[in-house]
Amino acid sequence: MALSLIGPNSVIEGGLSGLFAVASDIAIAPGASVSFTIDVEALTGLPSTAAAGADYLQTLFDAQAADGLVIASAITSGAKVTYTLLNSSPTTAFDPANVLTFNIQSLADRLAEPNESLEVTLNKGNFLGQPEVIIQLDILNDQGIINFNIRPTDPVQWGDLSSITGTYEGIAGTEVTPITVQTGSGSDDVKLTDAIAFADLQTEGGDDVVLVLVSPIPPNRDTPYVQFGHGAYKATIATGAGNDIINIQSSANVGYVRSTPQDIPSYNLSDYYDSVVAAGTGDDYVYAFLPYKTEFRGGDGVDTIFFYGRFSDWSFQTVDANGGGLDITLSNDATDYSIWSAATSISGTAINNSVRGFEFVQFNDIKLDVREDLQLEAAFVVATPLNEGQTAAYSIKLQGDGLKARESVAFTLRLADDSASITSDLEALTINALQAASGITLQNVTVDSAAKVIRAVATASRDLANGATIASFSLPIALDLVVAEGTEQFSVTLEGFARPETIVTQIANVTPVSIGLTGPSGAVREGDFAEFTVTLNAGVLANGQRVTFTLDSASGTAIEGSDYVGFGLFSNLILPTGFRLGDTSIDPATNAVTLSVINDSGSSLTAGNQLLTFKLRVNEDTVIESNENFSVTLASTSAFVTTALAEASIKDATPQIKLIGDTSVAEGATATYKVILDDGVALGIGQSFEFSLDTAGLTASE
Repeated sequence: MALSLIGPNSVIEGGLSGLFAVASDIAIAPGASVSFTIDVEALTGLPSTAAAGADYLQTLFDAQAADGLVIASAITSGAKVTYTLLNSSPTTAFDPANVLTFNIQSLADRLAEPNESLEVTLNKGNFLGQPEVIIQLDILNDQGIINFNIRPTDPVQWGDLSSITGTYEGIAGTEVTPITVQTGSGSDDVKLTDAIAFADLQTEGGDDVVLVLVSPIPPNRDTPYVQFGHGAYKATIATGAGNDIINIQSSANVGYVRSTPQDIPSYNLSDYYDSVVAAGTGDDYVYAFLPYKTEFRGGDGVDTIFFYGRFSDWSFQTVDANGGGLDITLSNDATDYSIWSAATSISGTAINNSVRGFEFVQFNDIKLDVREDLQLEAAFVVATPLNEGQTAAYSIKLQGDGLKARESVAFTLRLADDSASITSDLEALTINALQAASGITLQNVTVDSAAKVIRAVATASRDLANGATIASFSLPIALDLVVAEGTEQFSVTLEGFARPETIVTQIANVTPVSIGLTGPSGAVREGDFAEFTVTLNAGVLANGQRVTFTLDSASGTAIEGSDYVGFGLFSNLILPTGFRLGDTSIDPATNAVTLSVINDSGSSLTAGNQLLTFKLRVNEDTVIESNENFSVTLASTSAFVTTALAEASIKDATPQIKLIGDTSVAEGATATYKVILDDGVALGIGQSFEFSLDTAGLTASE
């Protein structure tokens, strides 16, 4: 087992770093734990070293264990924190993935100084012999930042602003006279503590950073220029050539940078209000957080947009202006007609936004690769109908450049009726119908049975190439009791963050089989097992077909739980060679068990053969009693039942008795003897047993 540390290499002064993550490459067993130490210290040996407390906080910001793990302990010693994470689940292993995430908080100052550095080190704790993992984190200082207050004027170059000062740092025109600001061709670091309002900011050439963190209580607040604390208000931010970063946050949300906050941010104050962000020709990164009525346009290159919160906090609607679902054309924004519309379920504020042309959509927990196309493939010949009782199996494959480790794709599987009815002709749609392939973790899996939809996010734990399978989808076809019906069909559509693909599946009618139940041929002694058999009485169960039935026990004079064990603990199942059990469920109220027997033998099972043999344990007690009985019932919605009831009789164990008495007696006296029950056996009220007594002379004569 190995641990790794991943995270950013730089952070803007005064902000939170990107997300650091400690990842495990193998599963953590139920009840098992993993320990390691995180050390945050200044990087020694460099002329410009960050100082703890002045340039950054040693305390990890928002350290969180992954879902399914808990922080059992966090012991701080100086700059080091030793974590022990526990898989608290009694039954479910924690799959290889990130086990802990955290951020580093850098501190802002007003000094013009070189960039400073620190180290984040992972000491692998209980993984002896493995080397440390060290990431150098550079704090990007704000040297050369200009404090200014732009009034309506002609378009100007960023370099011309050095002589302009103001009472606050922002770019603001008016609704009547907006302003345009251009940064020129160099690499610029634009840091504002107040809004961009009624303005057009063009970063032009170079690798530019636009950081707008609106101060909650700015000095000399001038309301005509600052629009209620929004970061961008009726503004346009356009990046040019180069790899640019756009990070704009309102006064309410200024502290929340790519992290789950310690405090809930304000959902009443959007970061972008009725604005436009247009990425240029480089690889751009845009922090969107909680926008309102804002359009985000990706450009050439590989662009990423980040939304505050977890993927599950948001709801999505993909729209294609030309119809047919999401269809992303890469690199060229002018011909990219795909639009991603977002509305959040955590706030009424972040609505009416559209995203176009971005290659990645990132959240606190998931990074979606929306350029990766997916393919839906059937595991059967589509032109040939499947028989009732068989399973319609499908696979979802990557159909693009593949996925890098920790990248994700999101998709929706939608079922639709045709001549077949999803609710009656297929087994119930459950979360288990979707299974992850090797190298994939399925997250945020939801099932809407009413809408016949499964939604999921597939995250790669390692690099996966084009054509790799990311998930399988199985739909058992019900074997109903309709004797004569024509071929039916239904459809499965792969959609969402994927080009829609539909497979129409046909169902061929199968004459229902008949099954029956038999029980023990004689009485069952206490302490033994009562054996029952489900037999195929009529019809043929072909290879790939299944039959589903329910077994239940009922007390007679024997009481379930005290005299025999019901189906809550039934065991000793015997299936024909090549057969297997499908879905099995036990009703907690009645202990009735519903199960499917599937023929995977490669040949057909004919009438007269056994489908299933099972045993119920008969308890042994110490009470002498008469024979007792109980029964088992058989029911099915996919087969005719010819014999639905089988009874079992319980024969009481033979009582153990003992004769005790005098071993010697004087002549003329009486010898006394007793017949007793041995080994703690008791005689129940109204119960009796028989025995015989006889005498025989040895040296004495009768």
